[in-house]
Order: sequence, then structure tokens, then C-alpha cells
Amino acid sequence: MEVICRVLCADGVEQILCGVISGTKSLLVGCMYRPPKRCGSGLWRFQFPEISWTWDDENASGENEMRFLEGLDESFMIQCVDFPIFMYGKNGDSSLLDLLLTSEPERVLKVNALPPLGEAVKAHVFLEWKYAMKDLSTRFSKKKRKNVRKVDFDQINTGMGSVDWKKEFVGRNVNECHASFLNEYLRIYEKHVPEKRENL
Repeated sequence: MEVICRVLCADGVEQILCGVISGTKSLLVGCMYRPPKRCGSGLWRFQFPEISWTWDDENASGENEMRFLEGLDESFMIQCVDFPIFMYGKNGDSSLLDLLLTSEPERVLKVNALPPLGEAVKAHVFLEWKYAMKDLSTRFSKKKRKNVRKVDFDQINTGMGSVDWKKEFVGRNVNECHASFLNEYLRIYEKHVPEKRENL
């Protein structure tokens, strides 16, 4: 994979990029760092303590912070870390400094913080995450064949209608609500769509 981007290829950006290929799917993974003395633009500093990164809301007070969030929105990028990952001070002080950005947050299955190397007073924790390379729609194709002509639509409608969606969605963002809805739908679908009998 070749990255053709004037900003990313600038001398002031320290980076490593690699391509991951799995079957027909490809993924570009990059780690970028811009030292503070080379950060001409606030957009590329990535150090925005004023931004509150939460799953249900992103908010910021400063102009650079707002420009950064707008840039993420325009690029269809989502930030997936919501816990502090830069440790400083002997009192356990910490801040959310490093970001994990993706255009497909539903593929980031889990993000963990691992301890930093050594015993430095200031240190970044290691980020570890699981990323789904396979198309999420393969969840359907891997199941046994279903006889869709014998679907019990009344039972599916009753099952979907019995879920307290307000309670299910409270405190969640759109992606989490979608995942919850899909899980409930698949559970009810599996229950009320019979398997097809194959002729041997």
C-alpha cells in the first residue's frame, strides 16, 4: 500500500505505516507522532486535554479542539479510546493523550491498556485492540441454511416488540445501539426461522 498524502508524508511527522491483508480485505494501520516543537498546526498536535471523549458525546471548549473534532467528522473518523493512557506524576495522574482513530468503529471489538515499559514517572501505556478483518455480514453466511419460506413473522414481530428499546439504548451511541439492535434481531431470527432440510 502506498500513502500519498502531503501532510502525512511531511518531515515533521514521525510515523510507521503497514498494510494488513486478509483474503480480499486490506487494512492500513499507522502510528503517527508529531513532536511538540514541530507542531505548527494545532490540528496535528493531538494533545487536546479540553476534549471530553465519551461514547455518548464529544465536546470541546477551545477553537483548535473544535477544528480537530470537525476534521474527524469530515473524514468520517471515530475515536475509540475513552480511558486515560498517559501516566504522569507519582500520584497516578493521567490523561487521554493518544488516540485510536478509525472509519469503521464497529470493527474495533475491544481496546485494552497494557502497562508501560519500565518505571518511568511519565509514560504511555500500551494500547492493544482486536479488529474484525472479516466482513461482519459473514455472520449470516456461516450459519446453517435457514428456510426463509417458513419464517414465523408474527413471532419475530412479537419478539422485537417485546424488547424495551428505550432501556436497551439508554447511554449508548449510534454504533452501540445498532450493534444491540442487530444482536437482538439475530437472536430472535435464529429462534423463529427453521433450518432447511437438505436432500442428501
